[in-house]
Amino acid sequence: MKTIAKISVVLVLSVLCSFGLADELYVPGQYPTIQAAINAAVTGDTVLVADGTYTGPGNRDINFLGKAITVRSQSGPENCIIDCNAGRWDQHRGFSFTNNEDGNSVLEGFTITNGHAEFSGAAIHCQNSSPIITSCIIKGNVSYDGGAVVCYWSSAVVTNCTIVENTDKGIVCFGGTIITNCIINKNTNNGIWCYEDTTIGNCTISENEDDGISCADTTVSSCTVTGNRAAGIWCKGNVTIKNCVISENNRGGVVFYGSNSKIIDSLITRNRSWSGAGIRCGYKRRITVANCTISDNTAQEKGGAIFCEGSTLLVSDCILWGDTAPIGSEICIIGNWYWPSSVSAWYNNVQGGEKDVYVGSYSTLNWGEGNIDADPCFVLPGYWADANDPNIIVEPNDPNAVWIEGDYHLLPASPCIDTGDPNYIPSPNETDLDGNPRVIGDAVDMGAYESNYIKVEMNFIPKTVNCNSKGNWVKAHITLPDEFLPEDVDVNTPAWAEPIDLESEYIKVLGSHKGPVKLEIAFDRQAFCDAITEPGQLEVTIIGSLTTGQNFYATDSIKIIPQR
Repeated sequence: MKTIAKISVVLVLSVLCSFGLADELYVPGQYPTIQAAINAAVTGDTVLVADGTYTGPGNRDINFLGKAITVRSQSGPENCIIDCNAGRWDQHRGFSFTNNEDGNSVLEGFTITNGHAEFSGAAIHCQNSSPIITSCIIKGNVSYDGGAVVCYWSSAVVTNCTIVENTDKGIVCFGGTIITNCIINKNTNNGIWCYEDTTIGNCTISENEDDGISCADTTVSSCTVTGNRAAGIWCKGNVTIKNCVISENNRGGVVFYGSNSKIIDSLITRNRSWSGAGIRCGYKRRITVANCTISDNTAQEKGGAIFCEGSTLLVSDCILWGDTAPIGSEICIIGNWYWPSSVSAWYNNVQGGEKDVYVGSYSTLNWGEGNIDADPCFVLPGYWADANDPNIIVEPNDPNAVWIEGDYHLLPASPCIDTGDPNYIPSPNETDLDGNPRVIGDAVDMGAYESNYIKVEMNFIPKTVNCNSKGNWVKAHITLPDEFLPEDVDVNTPAWAEPIDLESEYIKVLGSHKGPVKLEIAFDRQAFCDAITEPGQLEVTIIGSLTTGQNFYATDSIKIIPQR
């Protein structure tokens, strides 16, 4: 028994000593440079760097030396700056991970700037190492072929970082890098250039001087890719894109030159290109486009929404509407003797229908069941308006024209609700672009958004509006179903009246909260009257929001006596 007790004491002391090894090393309080503190650190230690600007030997070209430690700023990246102070003839970078570091090596909370490397990461270089890089600002670094952050054969995690205004690419990675919750903006060349099992999630990639993302064998999810000078996403190899907003890119939203790739549950809008402004598929590949809304894209020559060239394309449960091109406003298919083209489409809403699809030589269109050509009833289609008055619609070439961004959710009357493929089975955990379950009603909806409307009871007060008399409000009284509580009502988001396109002035919950929840929704009476031009009965639908993520709607008739 004494021997067992001695062994127990030794084990407990060993564990306590092991925990005791973890320490905090302070820069510059205890160590003059960051590298000096890393040199002294052991497994589990944290190097804490005080506010300030750090430069010169020991504070640039910093190497983790394979150690499982955390190097963290004390007050965040805005207050702790690694200034590499480098140039073409005096090259330095911020940090290097080259000794098989893994997820136990963490870099957190620095601004890294003025790095310069001929190749491979002017701010951070990872090779055969997989650290975690988090909450950093990486700005104004220069590399001629490799970007601000390079991860070669690395499964690094880059998260919550802002990577802006770096010369020659924002991030370059191979071999399993994970990039999440990052802002990647205004870098020369590509925002992200990645190959081999890269994962990109919940990032904003915008205004880069070439493609937003150039990738192969990559998954891109829940990202906003907008305003890039070339393509939004350029794909080669096997690529999956899901739950993304891809807009206002200058050489197409998505360009597929890869095999067995797919884009699902995404919004593709306001992109421009010579051909294939929304999506371009090329060169003997097989592409799936499902549950997407593709709208308001403009091609100078062919395929406003989709241009298929020498590929096999499957399109299902999508909305293609309001796109423009001289040849094939929505879909253009062209092949040749070596690379024939084939497009199969079913359960889509395509403006112009089959008759307006351009089918060129060596091309096949398989127009399946369930396709329709009907106004999708977007909540707010995008449109050109006068810069001084958004209520005045103008032509795009008007010198005062500005684009009013659309809302591509569906109104309750949309023919796209519950009319997608009745046999569609969503993949596990699949959601629409809002994060709602992909199938809510009787069948999947067409487009990027799944509608979630609850029909409710409504009465207008008054039932007759004489626009020649005085008054402040037109009110709608709403009764919600029994299962809803007062806190389920989103009173901060205005309700919407169709077809008069008018927002409510206020929403309030009535009564003592006993029984069904009752609401009062008020509209400005003068604005209501200004929207009416014809006398008589008018069917008005009110649409409101719930905090549950659902929407409610109701319709009632109101008599209008217009202004004289």
